[in-house]
Amino acid sequence: MAMRGLVEGDCGGQNPLTKLRGHFTQDQGRVEDRFLRPREVAGPPLHPQELTEQGLVTEFLHETHQVTSRRPPTTFRMDTLLQELRHIDGVNKPTQAQPVASLLGAGNLWADEYLQNEQSVTNWSSEYIKENNLSAPDQLAPNQIGGGWAEDYLASVPVIADNRVESQDIDPEEYEKFIASLDGRQFEGQQAALQLERNAEKEAVDWANEFVELAKSDLENHVQTDQDTYKQDFWRNLEDEWKSIQAETDEHPWLSEYSTNYEPFSEYQFQENNSSLENFNALEEGKKKLQEGDLPSAVLLFEAAVQQDPNSVEGWLLLGKSQAENEQDPQAISALKKCLSLEPGNLSALLSIAVSFTNESYQAQACHALQLWLQNNSQYAHLVTDRLDSKMAFSTSFMPEEMHSKITSLYIQAARLQQKEDLDPNIQTGLGILFNLSSDYDKAVDCFKAALAANPEDSLLWNRLGATLANGNRSEEAVSAYHTALRHNPGFVRCRYNLGISCINLKAYQSAAEHFLTALKFQATGQGVKGAQSDSAMSATIWSSLRLAVSLLNRPDLKELTDRKDLDQLLNQFNIDVSS
Repeated sequence: MAMRGLVEGDCGGQNPLTKLRGHFTQDQGRVEDRFLRPREVAGPPLHPQELTEQGLVTEFLHETHQVTSRRPPTTFRMDTLLQELRHIDGVNKPTQAQPVASLLGAGNLWADEYLQNEQSVTNWSSEYIKENNLSAPDQLAPNQIGGGWAEDYLASVPVIADNRVESQDIDPEEYEKFIASLDGRQFEGQQAALQLERNAEKEAVDWANEFVELAKSDLENHVQTDQDTYKQDFWRNLEDEWKSIQAETDEHPWLSEYSTNYEPFSEYQFQENNSSLENFNALEEGKKKLQEGDLPSAVLLFEAAVQQDPNSVEGWLLLGKSQAENEQDPQAISALKKCLSLEPGNLSALLSIAVSFTNESYQAQACHALQLWLQNNSQYAHLVTDRLDSKMAFSTSFMPEEMHSKITSLYIQAARLQQKEDLDPNIQTGLGILFNLSSDYDKAVDCFKAALAANPEDSLLWNRLGATLANGNRSEEAVSAYHTALRHNPGFVRCRYNLGISCINLKAYQSAAEHFLTALKFQATGQGVKGAQSDSAMSATIWSSLRLAVSLLNRPDLKELTDRKDLDQLLNQFNIDVSS
């Protein structure tokens, strides 16, 4: 092609524009002669001194403009391809490109830029003529000089029907769709997928928030966080289910037998080889030992007294209360039940057995005993309208909430009948037991303190206060209450054991082990009136607690001694006097 040398110049080759310049500089006359006629048509003639590089370029652009002005403006049309893409995407509004002809007017810009780079303009048209064996420049028609290549190119471009194309900017969103379609992905599909992902994330977050709110609402409305209340609900439901099964049919002999004949703590287990059986004044001697604080010896003497006289209400009462202080609640309940079988309205026995039932987790029986105490007390019997049978049932130990609320209300009414100076410590003790049953330890503490205000030297009340403080996670205060109780009653085994438990809670493991060993020593040194040592039963609960304390002390060397219950060796290990 004739333009190839101009457009695709080889590195190192001679530029045709340079050749053109050479022709003009070598033969100024020919240039003047042959280019006068076009200049006369296009504009004023140029003088030889005006035939500079800038002048040649200006003349070329002027001739090109004359040629192109006679033809309609045309463009390189991408609209057909773009229209097809819009048709696929459902877009009907075409976007037309800017006409190429309108860009020709900006030719001076590239020419100026070219001249600024100090490159010469040469006669490309002469080179084109030589390569195509055309006539010499002086034989060319005016319209062939400079504009032939443009006419050839423009003739090959389709002419737009209305001779014009309006310039229109491409919308960015439409351009993004176009790029996405070229890459094989539909913009709408991407947007839809992204929207679906966002919706899924939002739905997941909304679901999680809704679940949390429902869980909180359910926790607030239906689930009570108090563990004891949960246990009460569980046992209440179990009891209701049991009753429904029992009501379905009358023929449940094993169930009937269990409900009517189950009687725990029915028989008291006496100590074997009790030397106090030879003492025919055992009851009085037992009272003396109790006054002296020799609790194990008092237990042996009271056992001998009731064996000598099985119908002794006082003997059974003292035996039961002594065993309760000796950390032997099952034995205490058996003795107190025997006392109540002989005298159902014995107030001291009813209050004592209520405490022992509480310690052994017989909550329903504890409430039963407390109501029996009220209805058998002439001062408060008028408060009880729904009287209970003196015989206690053991088919269930579950305490219904209605029962607890009713009895608590009765005791509160009884407390309101009293004046401050006539405060009944037994009423306050009963309220303290009831609040312990419902785990309301702060109120229970207040009740026991009120009872102690009326009877400040009662070691039982000090011990109950200490136990309630410990249950309410107030171990430091509990230790103080236990020490006060032991000051009034040094041989109080239960109080000594409770003190050891509080020491474990305070991480004083050495002191805890010493208190447990002291309590076991008191239990093991029960003596009769002749001073002979008895094989008094030691509490299995205390032994278990001692093993725990030894383990926390990291003393594996003492494990064998605790397993075989070698009390003397253990006392020596902790430097506790065996004979004291």
